[in-house]
Amino acid sequence: MPQARLEEVFLIEENKSTIIDSISSVIDGDAYRPVHIEHISNDILGSISLLIGNLSLSTYEDKLSNTWLSCLDGDVLSFKVTSVFDTLLTDAANKTQSDYVLIDIGPNLGGY
Repeated sequence: MPQARLEEVFLIEENKSTIIDSISSVIDGDAYRPVHIEHISNDILGSISLLIGNLSLSTYEDKLSNTWLSCLDGDVLSFKVTSVFDTLLTDAANKTQSDYVLIDIGPNLGGY
């Protein structure tokens, strides 16, 4: 991704285009916000698209752990939060008509 686009994504607050922008609405109890898909290339080998990550995802580790336990109590919001990544990846795959979705997960920044 070009440097100018990276600056636009991460430095302009109104630009809501990272994964965190899609999942945070669900975690806050609101409706799912459709994922932004960044088209990287379209050549002979096919099309490549990217869901832009965000280091702020590490702040949700504890919340996700807690919601997993709340699912056992039948909490509907917890089910939505726990399944938000499936929702996000299915949304992206459908929008791009992808057969494969690769996930590059960073190192765990928590104490686990």
